[in-house]
Amino acid sequence: MKSAKADAGLRCRQHLQWIRGHVCAVCGTRGDEANKIEAAHVRRAANSGVSIKPSDAYTVPLCAACHRESHRGEKSFEAKNNVDLMAIAQGLYRKSPHRLNLADPWGA
Repeated sequence: MKSAKADAGLRCRQHLQWIRGHVCAVCGTRGDEANKIEAAHVRRAANSGVSIKPSDAYTVPLCAACHRESHRGEKSFEAKNNVDLMAIAQGLYRKSPHRLNLADPWGA
């Protein structure tokens, strides 16, 4: 079992809840009971590994349908939808009222 110290600066429930309060970053839906807005972690080789979840700073709001599709291939999902999920995550992190609870992965 991981200690709380191991996740310090990487996990923030309040930030994830704040992310879920936005519309889907891809299709613009506000979400509903059948297709909720989820805090999707953006994965890149530099910020994750096998069975390692990236920091909560790397999250974007996606509806359940878009989130599932993104897991079938993030690069192709971004190309198909003409979005840069990492840029969206960074922009939202900068605006988050909870960003000080997370280590800044962009080092600003």
